[in-house]
Amino acid sequence: GDGESPGDGDDSRDGGDGGRDDGADEILSGVSFATGAAFAATASLDDEATELSETPLTGEASTTSDDAQNDRNPRTVCGELSRELSNAVPMKDIFDAHCHWHLDRRPDAGDNSARLAGALAGAAFTSTCPDDWSVAERFAEHSSNEGDGYYCVALGLHPWWAHRFPPPADGGWPAELRERLLFSPRAVVGEIGLDRVAVPLDEVTGERTGEPVDYANQLKCFNAQMDIASELRRPAVVHCVKAYGDAGDAFRARSTFPPKILMHSYGGTAAFLEGLVRMKKWGPRFYFGFSSVVNLRSPKTRDVIRSVPADRLVI
Repeated sequence: GDGESPGDGDDSRDGGDGGRDDGADEILSGVSFATGAAFAATASLDDEATELSETPLTGEASTTSDDAQNDRNPRTVCGELSRELSNAVPMKDIFDAHCHWHLDRRPDAGDNSARLAGALAGAAFTSTCPDDWSVAERFAEHSSNEGDGYYCVALGLHPWWAHRFPPPADGGWPAELRERLLFSPRAVVGEIGLDRVAVPLDEVTGERTGEPVDYANQLKCFNAQMDIASELRRPAVVHCVKAYGDAGDAFRARSTFPPKILMHSYGGTAAFLEGLVRMKKWGPRFYFGFSSVVNLRSPKTRDVIRSVPADRLVI
């Protein structure tokens, strides 16, 4: 074929559920979002990206085989793998490219996140909606004042909040996003995407608001932000849940494209992943990230990771 379809062996137009356990979404409530790192904000300049899980989960040291681990508590396995990674790579060599620390509402959150970020090579404070763009920028600036690493932002509208921000006919939040990106040349676009199982939640309590899920508006918001990322040549961080078919259609239909796309905490099948990589026009621009709290709850994730080209894998 032409390499622009999901590929042989993919029995679902949606790309299936290759690495995201259905139960994983239960823990992604309120402002916690899909944690784990996403795209290195410097990727557009040096072709490097780093992703790592957020706070390592507690678990006992592993002395068992992979098969035995798959039958154990996923949080224990995730904790062991996170600890193995942290032991293998010095913190000063790690760039956490997808953190939502700025969503912490506690008074000392800024100082705490600055200390945490200061222990790393850098961090990208990833926003979720127009309401927190300025907060993410402040946290990044605070970290820059405290640490000697590189601290930046990803600015965008997460699909969980798209129902609150339908794109206006003229101006509005897309225009503000474009202006903020112009003001911050190293900022990337994110977190954007599509989510067919999103349930509108109260930002403070994390409880369901009862508001309807407006998926058609998610598509409009996603395409509007892809347009901006393409125009300004900024990498984009994409969140996708049960919407891989629509995302694939949107990617293939575009005549312009961001310089790089990171499929954050990728949960589709290996076949769909391979279809994206083989796209004639845009295939070389795709990268795939995996995070322990989201992806390692599924036993399918290891096989999906094995299908990622070595130069496209963000850990």
